[in-house]
Amino acid sequence: MPWSLNKVSYVEGDQFPQNETAHNCNSEEKSEFNNNSATNTFGIGLRVVPLHDWKSDEGDGASIPDGGLGTVVDFVKNAADTSKKMASVQWDDGTRCVYNATRNGVYDLCIFHMSSLGIKHEGVICRTCNQDPILGIRWNCLDCEGTSVDLCSACYMADEHSTAHAFWRYNSADDKGVCVYRRINTEGICARGIFPGAQVVRGPDWEYGDTDGNSSGTVTNITCWRGSNAIAVHVLWEIGTKGNYRLGPDGKVDLKCITAASGGLFYKSHLPRLGPFPQTSPDVEQSPDEPVTGLKSSSLAGEQEDSFVISHNRSIRPLCTEAGSTVSEGLQLQTGAKGVEARRSSLHRASINGDWHLVKRLLEDRQDVDQRDKFLLTPLHLASWYGHERVVELLLQHGADVNAVDSLSLASLSKRAFLAIDQSSGFNMLHAAVYEGNYPTVVAASVYIDNFLEQMAMVRTLTSARSFPGKTALDIVSDLNKEGHAQIRQIYLDQKGCMATITELHKCADDGDVEKAVELVLKDGIYVNTEAEGNRTPLLWASLRSSSLYIKTLIDLGADTAFQREDQCTPLMMATHWNNYMAVYHLSMQQMNADVSCSTGHAALHVAVMKGFFHISNLLVRSGCNVTLKTKSGKTPLRLAVQNGHRHLVRLLLENNADANMRDESNANERLFLVRGNEKGRPAWYYIMVERSLLGLFLKRTHGGKLDVNNFGTIIRSGLGEPPSEAEITKNLNKSSEFRKDPIGKTPLHIACEIENGNLEVIELLVKYGGEINARDGDGFTPLQTAAILGKMQTVTKLVELKADVNLTTKDGKDAADLAQMNEEPMIEEYLKSRRNSLMRIWNSLVKS
Repeated sequence: MPWSLNKVSYVEGDQFPQNETAHNCNSEEKSEFNNNSATNTFGIGLRVVPLHDWKSDEGDGASIPDGGLGTVVDFVKNAADTSKKMASVQWDDGTRCVYNATRNGVYDLCIFHMSSLGIKHEGVICRTCNQDPILGIRWNCLDCEGTSVDLCSACYMADEHSTAHAFWRYNSADDKGVCVYRRINTEGICARGIFPGAQVVRGPDWEYGDTDGNSSGTVTNITCWRGSNAIAVHVLWEIGTKGNYRLGPDGKVDLKCITAASGGLFYKSHLPRLGPFPQTSPDVEQSPDEPVTGLKSSSLAGEQEDSFVISHNRSIRPLCTEAGSTVSEGLQLQTGAKGVEARRSSLHRASINGDWHLVKRLLEDRQDVDQRDKFLLTPLHLASWYGHERVVELLLQHGADVNAVDSLSLASLSKRAFLAIDQSSGFNMLHAAVYEGNYPTVVAASVYIDNFLEQMAMVRTLTSARSFPGKTALDIVSDLNKEGHAQIRQIYLDQKGCMATITELHKCADDGDVEKAVELVLKDGIYVNTEAEGNRTPLLWASLRSSSLYIKTLIDLGADTAFQREDQCTPLMMATHWNNYMAVYHLSMQQMNADVSCSTGHAALHVAVMKGFFHISNLLVRSGCNVTLKTKSGKTPLRLAVQNGHRHLVRLLLENNADANMRDESNANERLFLVRGNEKGRPAWYYIMVERSLLGLFLKRTHGGKLDVNNFGTIIRSGLGEPPSEAEITKNLNKSSEFRKDPIGKTPLHIACEIENGNLEVIELLVKYGGEINARDGDGFTPLQTAAILGKMQTVTKLVELKADVNLTTKDGKDAADLAQMNEEPMIEEYLKSRRNSLMRIWNSLVKS
């Protein structure tokens, strides 16, 4: 093993490590449990996460996000069925919910860790951190023969040992164990809540007077409560006082989290379920290649003896059943789709139905784009299989993982999507993308398909194909010359040249072969930062799509995390661009400058925001990326989020101190248009710099009807035949003093007023966080005047509601109503005129008379 984590066995007063799944606290004093009564309370104090994302319309809970932490504080009687108990959970954000047990007596809650139970595995040592004995859950490798590889929960969740190996989970010393999914095929979830770094205030059970100064504080570490196994947190308050506070002892929670911190990634489907009575994991012999849900019993009720061992007489092993599958859930797999449908969230169902508007709304409400159903199917899987192209495109825009793996095929969606042959056309997606000249799709194929060159040159269309029967993608692109084909030919040549220079260490990334990579570096002496064509190191090569374990291994072997390609892109930028969350996670944890920019001035956060990747953006912000960093064109992450309509990212950035009034650089080229037409029967062209005050009318006229370009601005250049490139015109413009850039550009609020009316929430957010509603850009226009020019009625009314001044005028004396009139927007004109003050109305009438 090329790395080791600095972890210790926890006793009273020890500190929990940050960003790791917590170990269990340990005390030499034995905990006392009463397991002989139906009213035992040994589950109180357990830290839990919701089985489902409660943002969906299912379940008992409130809006608890996936990965949110809570504490079991009580078991109360169910008024409808007094034989059953309801679990009361105090969530870290202050919400308290009760949860009904399912038919099998378990709750839709997963036990995050068992520190309050005092579980020990005597004589068993963690292979990685040497915790002796292992506390809480023990994980034992099923694939390593001849040696016993045991991990504690912290090491298991940190991807120690091979993630391609199957493991047994043992909830206690005499538990018979249950096999869980291979981690390489399981999505990690970020734990969020009261962890070191979280901001907290006094909570529901506060009993310490004004020792906090009635202020907020920062969690500095996690400890044990007064000699017990129960959890406590150490907090430093703003006034300078500090102390330990309860997080579960006797069902008490002293704190409420106002800004959650990360507790690292964990595999929720691998965790045990919370249950109200002593219960072990299912007694199932299972192949590591099979889903863990394949239980023995085959009837819906009554015949559970084959699936459960009811008693082992162990008081500290209750509350545990498999997080991914209870008995009834496993049986529902075999009895039809009803159970599966019940497991699917609103986003899954909207994706199946092709409801684009609902999917968009759910994603904007921060639903996890990669959430999974029982078969590990994501919304992208379902939308793809049901043929809803617009929904697929929308999910991809929000960062859906095209490498997501389902539990049935264990093949990534991306590869199957690219290579599956459509029988009606005879093409696979790669053939079709090449045929259409779809360069971005071909680029994606070059990343996600291991043998891209072979697929381009060897795999043929069906002989029954109407176009290019029996031809390869390379044949197709060689015979066509549409837009994009030259780029596709070039990427093939670039890939061919690059593949000729990559080393065996680079190739290990394609298979995630950690063991071979370690052997090549440590045994064969291969330099871990050896470069292929274009300054591509193995880490740069791997950062696009390799697994968490492989990325972490290269880093531990000494890979340079700050190494840059020829275009100055870093591994962090590449991982961000291709939505490789785990790679971003490990890279952002290193002591490196995450704000390093490429040749265009874009840093990783700019890339994440542009592509709408909320989870990666959040991770980068939390790791300290500069939220006000500008690109070479003067664009901040907030500007890019507003420009692309990513409301969830606008909120994230503003909540993390992004400047709502920071301006970009004024760019006259935004008003430069190429107009094509006819002059005396011959094709003609005009490059025109459109007058800002007439931009709305100009855009309307270009969508139909006649257009006299002389009425809308300055003709920069004109001619017959083919026009020169925009780059050539722009170069000449930059030399011109008349159209030179003004250092005073637009605020984010100006940008928000230029895009579609659906951006009203962004406008409200910007104003709420200090955006100056009457700010003027370099041309002297306010956001309200900008919206009036462009005919954005809803935007105009929203700005007026937010107290925008309708009486302000431009440099030539035009107010927003006048600008609306000039751009033939009568509704906006009348609306704004009705809101002028009386003196302005009199003045305007005098001027016009």
